Amino acid sequence: MFISHRYQVIFIHIQRTGGYSIHDIFRQYDADLIESIPLDPNKQRVRHCYASDISDYLDPEVFKSYRKFCVVRHPYARMQSWYNVLKAGYGKNEPKMLTKTPVQKLYQKSIHYLNSHPNKINGIIANNLSLLFRFLDSITNKDGNFDLILQGENTGNKVLVEVNTYAKTFNDFLNLPRDKANGLFERFYTSQLDYISDTQGKILVDDILHLEDLDNDFNTFAEKVNFPGRLQHLNKSKNSSIKDKNIQNEIINKNIIKQRFEKDLSYFGYTL
Repeated sequence: MFISHRYQVIFIHIQRTGGYSIHDIFRQYDADLIESIPLDPNKQRVRHCYASDISDYLDPEVFKSYRKFCVVRHPYARMQSWYNVLKAGYGKNEPKMLTKTPVQKLYQKSIHYLNSHPNKINGIIANNLSLLFRFLDSITNKDGNFDLILQGENTGNKVLVEVNTYAKTFNDFLNLPRDKANGLFERFYTSQLDYISDTQGKILVDDILHLEDLDNDFNTFAEKVNFPGRLQHLNKSKNSSIKDKNIQNEIINKNIIKQRFEKDLSYFGYTL
């Protein structure tokens, strides 16, 4: 997510929908971009919070007056892309949360190296690193921003480790239990529609862009808010369009997607 006071826009970042490309281009034109807000750590989300989270955080008049937007994607392609990038491990080009101090930057380099080699041992090392760097940051920096960075980066590491431990195939990934891993697998069951709606189902965003036509959709949106930047595609997962070679597995996987994300398929006009 981000909030741009300069352009008076709010971006709801749904995972694996090309959001990092949008983050990157807005960073270039708005040095004061707000990319994290304080949330209950039990919610297990920082960068990918809901529109309702931002609504609760901001002044109601600001939230109402700013233009809110998101990007959505076909649910099957989104889940397949998510599985592929988690199995591969976050590489050196994986976007990071904004950091300010040398200690924070060193922590990110360390945690992202571990995230490029996801396993339980590196997960344990990552947890201990966070304690060490929290102490180092406390004696060099007082702005409190590091707590949000720790929460965001550590959550990403935990998701990587859990998926690589329990999901050997795409079908395994789709069948990860919703109520296990301290809520980390809940994100794989949450519809894209839920990210942009309130508890009564009211849509909170003004513009819904589609990844399948993101260049055109983003250009149209940029003109509405007088934003001069244009997208540079980043963070694309490799082989995201590869389908299961076993036709029977493919049918099973599609049925899981259809049942789980029926709301997304219907509302956003996607078919299987």
